[in-house]
Amino acid sequence: MARFTIGHSKLKQSELSSAGIYSVRGIAALLVLFLHISSLLIPQQIWIEKSGHLRYFMPWLFRGEVGVGVFIFLSGFLLTLNIPNGGKAWMKFYLRRFSRIYPVYGLMLLVSISTSRYWDFNGFINALFLFPNFPGTLWPAPWLSTAWSLGIEWTLYLLFPLILFSIQNRSRNILLLVIFFGFMILFGHSFGTDFHTLVYGSILGRIIEFMLGMWMAINYKKLRSFSTSKTTLILLLSYVSFHLWCIWYLQDGGSVSESYLRILQPIVESLFGMALILLSQLPRTRIVDAILKPLSFIGVISYPLYLTHLVVLDGVKRYSISNSGSLLSKSVGLESLAIVIGSIILAWIIHESVEKPAMKLGRTIN
Repeated sequence: MARFTIGHSKLKQSELSSAGIYSVRGIAALLVLFLHISSLLIPQQIWIEKSGHLRYFMPWLFRGEVGVGVFIFLSGFLLTLNIPNGGKAWMKFYLRRFSRIYPVYGLMLLVSISTSRYWDFNGFINALFLFPNFPGTLWPAPWLSTAWSLGIEWTLYLLFPLILFSIQNRSRNILLLVIFFGFMILFGHSFGTDFHTLVYGSILGRIIEFMLGMWMAINYKKLRSFSTSKTTLILLLSYVSFHLWCIWYLQDGGSVSESYLRILQPIVESLFGMALILLSQLPRTRIVDAILKPLSFIGVISYPLYLTHLVVLDGVKRYSISNSGSLLSKSVGLESLAIVIGSIILAWIIHESVEKPAMKLGRTIN
């Protein structure tokens, strides 16, 4: 694989442990899966209250939306390791992004429309072109609600060359851009838009995570050259900052919190993403590799898993409601297990039959 010059360092993606990167994706996917299971089967606040002291030891477990932040951060990180050279290379870049995203999404969109028996032309156009969920414009149709983040991703892909040129032209621009988008979040809040929409559901909060992922890629060799003690300190400070913020987030009402501390969400989620990536690239023993292998598998199928798990969850809920006397309807644990197993099987089938062939086709495009 060709090397790409990034700032004053050279790095190629093949120098990274692919198993480690897939493990990070797996963790992010499982966090999102747990979030939706814990919030849609039972009200999440009840789950938090019944968890006792567990919520202080693993507060991030109860706000699995951080998984989306890790995905966005990782996307900025990986894209920056594969900077296209020249106009033709950029065209291939976007064609490969299209082949990576659209075949699976298109299939699931058609399935969702067919099974819902609901039709809305404006909603279909919105969904087809992946218009991002800008503040004040929610998806008007009940198809693949998780796909809102794909609209954000596509917008970030379009902005990627501009951001990259800005950061490469002057490294301190990353700080200026973070300040700018932070200011725009505050500006939007002054109009009455809630912080959750601005920080979590719009381009404003997500572009900060994406840019910070790019910054990590640019400085990755420098980060890896640090001594063991300095690396440990960075990991510790990153995780502790994220952990404390999650505890505050749960105590302050979670997504309904209108505290100005919400503006720190993209930064602390990026710190968590950075810590996971650094940890995933550390030398590992065979025992650790065996433990992480299932996470890597989840990471491999994470994209179809992200799109399909709510479909499976909704199907299990409907079955339980329709069959109130069944064993499944009497146990939230069994419902959760059925959702996890069903989602993983369905995601694997789609990965093997649609995602892999589409990605292979995208790589053959010259």
